[in-house]
Amino acid sequence: MLKVWGRRSSFNVQKVMWLVGELELVHEHIDAGGKFGGLDAPAFLAMNPHGRVPVIADGDATVWESHAILRYLAARHGAGPFWSDDPVARARVDGWMIGRKPRCSRISWSACSGDSIEPPKTNETGKRSAHRWRASSGILKNWIDCSRAGPFCWERR
Repeated sequence: MLKVWGRRSSFNVQKVMWLVGELELVHEHIDAGGKFGGLDAPAFLAMNPHGRVPVIADGDATVWESHAILRYLAARHGAGPFWSDDPVARARVDGWMIGRKPRCSRISWSACSGDSIEPPKTNETGKRSAHRWRASSGILKNWIDCSRAGPFCWERR
């Protein structure tokens, strides 16, 4: 059974748990890090020498670093909608995964996961951030809608 170490308040753990949920993987979640501690335990450091969450164990495979975990889970369990044999399609997904990270701060994580929360707009910096967030989210939504429409949609854009 898949095991996931990390605290649910960790942005990087939330990304992993989102994909675990999307893939409907049976798993065990083990609280680690933050108030739960355990990251400096020899057994944990044997899994991740950096002593950070998230970490997963899937059979004989142990993977750390959230993006490495996402790629591993998609390749191992998500063929089709989450992992393509086409390197161009994979590169497009990677671009969104890596490029969205700076915009998906802890404040706006719920918006990244589909909720309707936007970044705060209390000052000029917040207003600019909200504008960039909406613009970027619109591009991502168009990309997802287009990718669901089939391969020829990219030709039309």
